[in-house]
Amino acid sequence: MTLRTADWTFTSGVTAVAETRLLTNDEYLDLLRLPTLQALLQRIKQVETYSAMPVPDSPDEATRAVEHEFVRNAGVCIAGAPDRSVCEVMLTRYRFAELRSFLRAKLSGGEDGGEPPAFFAPEELDALWDDRVDARGDLAPVVRRLRRALEDAEDAERLLDLWVDREELTHVLEGARAIGSEFITTWAETCVRLLAALTVIRARLSGEHAEPLTDHFLLGTFEDETLLELAREDRDRMDNVLARIFTPVEGEIVDVTRREVGSIARMMDDRLTSDMAAARMIPFGPERPFGYLWGLHIENLNLRMITETFVVEGDRDETRTRLRRSYVG
Repeated sequence: MTLRTADWTFTSGVTAVAETRLLTNDEYLDLLRLPTLQALLQRIKQVETYSAMPVPDSPDEATRAVEHEFVRNAGVCIAGAPDRSVCEVMLTRYRFAELRSFLRAKLSGGEDGGEPPAFFAPEELDALWDDRVDARGDLAPVVRRLRRALEDAEDAERLLDLWVDREELTHVLEGARAIGSEFITTWAETCVRLLAALTVIRARLSGEHAEPLTDHFLLGTFEDETLLELAREDRDRMDNVLARIFTPVEGEIVDVTRREVGSIARMMDDRLTSDMAAARMIPFGPERPFGYLWGLHIENLNLRMITETFVVEGDRDETRTRLRRSYVG
């Protein structure tokens, strides 16, 4: 069914109101000033998305509880959305994070760490792995390909992240294109290219050579000339190539040689948030709900970083430098 812009009228109105409830940059800083983890969790529960979040039984479960509540709410999707794919695309990275953990456990022959998945029931992942007839959803062919690769490769443990990253980014791009919005497609293409560059940087800085990246990751959609150059470049000269892939907001300088992958990831997220801001100016259509869900994702990422800082009694000033820019400023 082809949707018209007018079909999004109600959902766009709901989204405009919901945007006003997203946390601002100043509110994140206020959270970092709270005295205790308990005070933080009580304040998070005042945010509408997390109002029904169960109080975790132990501090160690706090960060996971924040993530679970976001996945639960985003999975319900925005009221009246005529096309759920705007929600499903934004949840792709969370789904693949759980799939990655499951595959690592299968590869090691152990358990997945004991953390219950937020998105999948455990039996769903088992059904996907076993390729049973009761395996549902769009990940069945993905898991089938990944299982075949894992079983065929001698160095599967080393290559797992590259395979999962390629499947995940392909899934994001195909899902975004299926929504039928030029704005969303353009944004998703930028997003996927930046995340692909981050995969390359992460691998190279961990000591990986170019060949696994060119042979197992930068294929098909990702066989991009600049990404290939980034994979092959000497690690001390990667900055110049990365500068051709993206420009940070407000003149920040990307420094790959300092090997701070987290800082590069933050700058990429801020660039994507800046690019997404125009969605708030599109009155009707899937763009504004899609942008709001990105804002929710950024909010959840920030809340998890802040919560984890309280759990481990970490350096709050250091966490402040890692926070992403709020979608609403």
